Parts: sequence; structure tokens; C-alpha cells
Amino acid sequence: MVGLYLALITTLSLLPSRNFGGINAPPGADKVVHAGMYAGFVMLSAWALWERGPARLRWLALTAGAAFGYGMLMELAQHAMALGRACEAADMLANAVGAALGALGWWLWAGVARK
Repeated sequence: MVGLYLALITTLSLLPSRNFGGINAPPGADKVVHAGMYAGFVMLSAWALWERGPARLRWLALTAGAAFGYGMLMELAQHAMALGRACEAADMLANAVGAALGALGWWLWAGVARK
């Protein structure tokens, strides 16, 4: 499931920008989408890895770090592929915020679920 989600993120990140030309969204909405995609990545990955043993916080930190790294990689790939997409620091920040929020959300949910 995580692999399919990564394929979705990759596809949406690397599609030429002309494929999104008809979408009229409010300013900054793409940052919310970035954050949501990477929060989902962390939560889905954490769910897949949660039963790996007693070092659950370490798995969650690794998952959030991997999501952050993947977000940076996708931004750099957009720049390298020259498909009309831009490598933006604000997008990297939105990806990182999403990864952090996903980790926090999972940690809070898991704490409640364990009680």
C-alpha cells in the first residue's frame, strides 16, 4: 500500500505543469495539498511499521525523515526534469510540515489507541 501511495505522490509531483492548467484554486492551496500528501505518507508508513517492536518512536522518526527526504527529492526531480515544474523551497517546507504533522498525528492517535 505504501508503494502505491509513493507512486501516486511521484506521479502527481512529476506530471508536466500543463496537466493542471484548468484547476482554479485559492492561493496557497497547493501547500495544503503538499502537506496533506506527506502527512498521509507518514501515517500510512507508520501504520505499516508500527508492530516492528518496542522502538516505535524510532520507526516513526525514520518514517518522518524518509518522507522529508522524499519530498526534497521530488522537488529536485521537478527542477532536473524541466517539465514546467519548479523546485520551490516553500513546497519543501510544506512537505516537511506535512511529515511532521503526520508523525504527530500518528503518535497522538497511537497513544490513544494503546490505552
